Amino acid sequence: MTRTRIGKNRGEMKQRQEAPLYKYLKKAHLEEFFENGTVKIGTLYEYRDVESHGSVIGDRDEGLQTTELSLPGGGEIDLASPSPEADFLRKQEITIPSEIELSDGLILDLTKPSPEADGFNRMFKQLSTRPVPWEKMKIVLDEESQIIEHTSSPDLYIYCFAGEYNESIMKGFGYDSCIEIVRPRDFLKSISRCLYHQGRYKGLVQIRYTNKSTHYRFPHRSHPATTKDHAYRDQDEWRAIWAPTKMNDPAYRVQPGWRLDTNQPPIKPLILNVPKAIPYCRVHTS
Repeated sequence: MTRTRIGKNRGEMKQRQEAPLYKYLKKAHLEEFFENGTVKIGTLYEYRDVESHGSVIGDRDEGLQTTELSLPGGGEIDLASPSPEADFLRKQEITIPSEIELSDGLILDLTKPSPEADGFNRMFKQLSTRPVPWEKMKIVLDEESQIIEHTSSPDLYIYCFAGEYNESIMKGFGYDSCIEIVRPRDFLKSISRCLYHQGRYKGLVQIRYTNKSTHYRFPHRSHPATTKDHAYRDQDEWRAIWAPTKMNDPAYRVQPGWRLDTNQPPIKPLILNVPKAIPYCRVHTS
């Protein structure tokens, strides 16, 4: 769904008539909104709790992506070489884990002395030093081995919508009512003013439904906070995002290239009363 038309240059950008968005919720919460402007601003990490939210709303991989490296038939990677494999590995931030899973599925505890643990600890210690002595390092992978990079978005404040009304999806969420946000930009401006001391508005994005895991030669094209697995594509989700105030900096953007800083204070969902948002909405009747 396109919400702007872009000409040959920025001066030719023109706003199209704004398309509405739809918020599914229970009738009691709909009534609270139209009486007090009450909205719940969720967090990215809370929706990883499938036990609390169920498998339709919850997603244990919310904000997560993986990138896999493997060598068909096995082989050696010289980390001082200009190969794509070596380049991928040199870009990784290496930390020393307390345990690793071996190719046969067994867990090796690196905190307990053993010849195997000592070998891995020496390797991780070298990889975690700065500058890393790449010219001294080679990694050997057998045919079934994989190196997996795990990317996690920082926790963010989010408010989710549907791009198109779908009664079946609404009922699947366990909801019986829908708010139609007729003027999304003004609606989100109202919320952002109330949320200003907790988070800074980063944008409204359409969720990209894609594989959460990819091969290192085909890197992810979207930030992990803006992607979901194909299994959720019928939800047609749009997501408003606010970065917690304490982690704001000029480099932070809602697009590929976000700086991933996960060392932030934990955040929790917020209940806000935003009466100025009410005029931009109406009860949706199908």
